[in-house]
Amino acid sequence: MPTIQQIKFYSIDLETISRRSFIPDKPEVHSILMFKKFTLRNYKTHRLTTIELNAVTLLIGNNSSGKTNLLSGIQHFASLVRRGNPASNSDANVRSSDYFSYKHRLAAETDPLSIEVLWSNKNSEVIYTLELYTNNNLPGNVGCREKITVKGTEPQEIEHGFKEDTQSLDLRKICETSSRSEDMQKMTDLFFRDFATTFSYHLQPSFLKGYFSETNLLERESDKSVKIPVRLGYEGRNLIPLILHIKEKEERIFSRFLVLMRRLNSSFQGVRWDRGHQSLIWEFDLGRSGTDRLVEEFTSDSVSDGFVKAAALALLVSLQNPPALILMEEIENGINPGNIQEIMDWIWQATASPDISKTPQFILTTHSPSVLREFHNHLDCVYTTRLQKKGFQSDVRNLSQALDTLIGIGTVEGEVFTDTNTGKVRVEMPKYQLADLWYSGTIG
Repeated sequence: MPTIQQIKFYSIDLETISRRSFIPDKPEVHSILMFKKFTLRNYKTHRLTTIELNAVTLLIGNNSSGKTNLLSGIQHFASLVRRGNPASNSDANVRSSDYFSYKHRLAAETDPLSIEVLWSNKNSEVIYTLELYTNNNLPGNVGCREKITVKGTEPQEIEHGFKEDTQSLDLRKICETSSRSEDMQKMTDLFFRDFATTFSYHLQPSFLKGYFSETNLLERESDKSVKIPVRLGYEGRNLIPLILHIKEKEERIFSRFLVLMRRLNSSFQGVRWDRGHQSLIWEFDLGRSGTDRLVEEFTSDSVSDGFVKAAALALLVSLQNPPALILMEEIENGINPGNIQEIMDWIWQATASPDISKTPQFILTTHSPSVLREFHNHLDCVYTTRLQKKGFQSDVRNLSQALDTLIGIGTVEGEVFTDTNTGKVRVEMPKYQLADLWYSGTIG
């Protein structure tokens, strides 16, 4: 029996799906609703780091340079915002473990650990700041401050924790009950919903292919509220039971999942559960003749690592309300370098949903030049990270801006453009030039 590795891994109909139509030089992709900027202060190795986000943003750099710390910082504060959800029954207070475990080791005692988020919706922008700081008057010796500003036709601001000592994450509740304008309430509600649906993953094939369900989703016939982004898990350990769950109980989600997977591999037909062998069966139409079998069946162990990784991403994107921001470590793991273009095409496509309010953004990390090459015309979407050993802090720079000088003096080959709308400089260069810079150690 052939394995899935012997099948053409991905297939995309390039006559109907134009690759460039999903790349962020199309401003309409995320001009209405998106996270635009994160500024992280005193979080682990990030003393002061700012990145501007696109539909897909890529982080490159050596091991221990701060890529994972940057994603961890965004996820940490998103988790605190989830804790402050008034609809949740969880304790909305910050704890000492939320602060002292993450604060930069060389930061002064009076320096807060904080994040500032810039988010946009149509003609309005939201700026949200959350600070954790040392406060010996509070339990655990940590307090918090929150502030949110809506920049619309009439800028409005609400803050909490600046005039009094507190460790409660109550700003979201205050915004919901505020007597401010309806537009203010709507924008803050949308922002908190999006920031709270930020999830980080480092999907591992050994987990994706195993049946490691922490909760028996299939036996809970009345369960219609499985939180799939949470249940999937950081490594993807619950992928199989979640796929079975949506097949049995979420027909619309499963239908969209099939469509997305067939864009990756046109021979993919579906899945079924083999109760006798307690195994998920992946079904493919290999177009064989002279056989009574309409489809070929493969266990999870037989399909490629990249295929199940794509299945996890397809599951997330298929949701009626997918995560607003997906943080993905080492996107290339388990994927043949020759198939990187196809998976990146698919990710660009996933950010171009007609319903912009349900379109995810991605921040990816990579150690692969094959991934970087797919950004050769969009280097403004790429950031390099480097650890300054003297101050034990991460230096994060936009690759387009960093290469602008090198191109200007003729050190490397490339073209420099100025965006007429934003005035920002954008660099493009041949793929082979990027690979040369990577292998020479100049970048990557």
